[in-house]
Amino acid sequence: MGVMGHHKRKGYAWDVVNEALNDEDAGYRQSIFYKMYADNRPTAEDLEETMRGYVQAGVAEVMFTEVDVRFTIPVNEANLGWQKDGYPKVSRACVKVKECVGITSGDFYDPLSWIPDAFPGKATGPL
Repeated sequence: MGVMGHHKRKGYAWDVVNEALNDEDAGYRQSIFYKMYADNRPTAEDLEETMRGYVQAGVAEVMFTEVDVRFTIPVNEANLGWQKDGYPKVSRACVKVKECVGITSGDFYDPLSWIPDAFPGKATGPL
């Protein structure tokens, strides 16, 4: 019996495509779930299309998990603006797909962020 069979009916959700985005440039990681966008920064429409693709493939529910929008230091207006726009993109995409059941974030307050320790040179990704 595999892991999924062992834990059958013991939890609400199973995080199948965790950490699909590349840590370096916000593009998609090259994996079985890989889909590259020209600018490596998905739009709300790209995110929505990807979720709809999973639904059309038979996935009953989709969600965004462990969302953080980090960028390479320095902290400046351009980077903060990009970060500020990132969270609403995810929210807009989820709202437009009825099978999207939620969004979770890793942190919401700078001192609690795991990003600076895990990714030197990256700014935190708080809400």
